[in-house]
Amino acid sequence: TAPTTLAPTATATCKATVTVTQAQFNTGSISDTAHATAKTPKGTPTTSNTSTATVTATRAPAITVTKTRAATTTAAVTAVGQTIKYDFSVKNTGNVTLHTVKVTDTQSVATETLATGPTCPATTLAPGATETCTATYKVTQADLNNGYVQDTGKVTAKTPKGTPVTSPSSTLTTKIARKPAIALAISVTPGTYSKVGTVLTYTFLVTNTGNVLLDPVVVSDPMPGLSPISCPATSLAPGASETCTATYNVAAQDLASGVIQTVATATGTSVEAAAVQATASTVVHGKTVASLTVAKSANTTSAAAIGQTIVYHFLVTNTGNVTLHTVKVTDTQSVATEKLATGPTCPATTLAPGRSETCTATYVVTAADVAAGEITDTATATADGTGGTVASAPPSSVTITTAHPTSIITGANSGHRGDGPLEVGGLVLLLLGAASLILSATRRRTRSEVD
Repeated sequence: TAPTTLAPTATATCKATVTVTQAQFNTGSISDTAHATAKTPKGTPTTSNTSTATVTATRAPAITVTKTRAATTTAAVTAVGQTIKYDFSVKNTGNVTLHTVKVTDTQSVATETLATGPTCPATTLAPGATETCTATYKVTQADLNNGYVQDTGKVTAKTPKGTPVTSPSSTLTTKIARKPAIALAISVTPGTYSKVGTVLTYTFLVTNTGNVLLDPVVVSDPMPGLSPISCPATSLAPGASETCTATYNVAAQDLASGVIQTVATATGTSVEAAAVQATASTVVHGKTVASLTVAKSANTTSAAAIGQTIVYHFLVTNTGNVTLHTVKVTDTQSVATEKLATGPTCPATTLAPGRSETCTATYVVTAADVAAGEITDTATATADGTGGTVASAPPSSVTITTAHPTSIITGANSGHRGDGPLEVGGLVLLLLGAASLILSATRRRTRSEVD
């Protein structure tokens, strides 16, 4: 506004307002040029000089970013490969338009880069305007081991004059549920045993069933006699397994007990120094074998006279894996003539596995044995095992030759063949008489010994 009449040398102040546009502000200043016009009393127009005024804009470029997890992925992070979605809320908090808006994101503990993004819907932001940029990240094993994923977002932009603008950082930490766990399974081959010295091979299958690295991994078993447990590795990644081994030699007490039981423990330590354990047990049952053998021998291989005493030995051996009780030896002649004079007598009736004993018996040669030309005896042995089992030894025989009676009365000076009725009858009488004399002498000797 201005007066319409002005006297000579008089002055007047006119005023005007202008609304600054964002485009004008972005340039950094506003310039305005004015001039005055008037007419003389006679109507002659007159124009003043021009006058320009420049107003400098106080520009304050600024931008912020706030990083959050997208609302669609707020579930707990527990596994490798799980996707985390990030939102970056970007706001132009300054008073000039910003161009080339760009979000960057880095992990504070570098493991992997973002799977996608950050992606922004626009690269230009007017003052006060906001936009949401997005990105995704896939969880790695290193993240699980660390127990968290920590990302820092930052936004950069440029003013209309090309001056760079950088926002403060925005850091987001996503906690990860670390769940260390371990499993153990035991197997053994062979699955049974029946003798001392049998080698049992134990296999320990160790599996990392958690979601973090276990290091170290140790398998222990307190069973006496078990060899050191050998494992191919001392650390296990999640889901990984390894097979450890050890051996054991069956001992005598294992045969006696009939069972070998062991309990093993697998221990793993996670990166947060938390120890986890798993135990497993296995039982190997012994195969009960009740068996024995008998080997018969004699103190001579031939008998020369009626009444001669033969001593028999019976070597009885427990060839099974259980203690035998009621050990007994029986002995019979293949052609029954007389019974044993004494025995069989054994020093013990119980035999431990692998042990032996020698039983004895005596036999007195008879006329019938001499007439037969040989004495054949067969021995067997029996014993009681465990659980009502009975062990029987295969038979063992011994044959002793005897002098034939015809050799007594035949020869070069007989004068004839000795095959007539008289010779045969004489032979029979001779034999019977000799037998009678021997038996009488034996009885007298026995009575004398008794007296």
